[in-house]
Amino acid sequence: LPDLYRFAFYVSAKRELALEHVQGMTAILVENQTTLETASDLRMAVFGTAARWLEQHLGRRAHLTFDDLDAVLRSDITRPIDTAMLVRDGVEPDTHVLLWQLKRTCLTSALCCLPPAVRISFVLTDVLGFPPDHAAEMLGIKDSAYRVRLARGRKRIEDYLAPRCHHVDRHNPCDC
Repeated sequence: LPDLYRFAFYVSAKRELALEHVQGMTAILVENQTTLETASDLRMAVFGTAARWLEQHLGRRAHLTFDDLDAVLRSDITRPIDTAMLVRDGVEPDTHVLLWQLKRTCLTSALCCLPPAVRISFVLTDVLGFPPDHAAEMLGIKDSAYRVRLARGRKRIEDYLAPRCHHVDRHNPCDC
């Protein structure tokens, strides 16, 4: 259950949506209980069912663009904060620092800019660690189609994060 929630959160990036997705996924898992009981790899069967459910319920388009994400990341709260000034103004500095770091969790935010099918593929392989051939089987699509989705997702994430993320290039300012 925690892994299903983690999967749903990476795909939706919102706690409330992730919880709704987990509820929907568990309902479909209960309906398919007999199929799951006979599966040779239970984890693969559970995540396959969950991933197909998510694909059906997320739609085909991303709700955010990378330009939208840039606007959020460049807002005031993501600029360096002088905590001494905050204390002087009577504001608890930890609150602002935490908000600043939360907004800068780049991977989760960047994932939301990908179309849902591409996002699901990226999360299945690069976050949850399923091999591409197994993930393609889980989604019920051809291995080549899955690899195209995965390559598109990786390319778009890399193109966005490469000039921004400290983890990709140490000279970048973001140190989330």
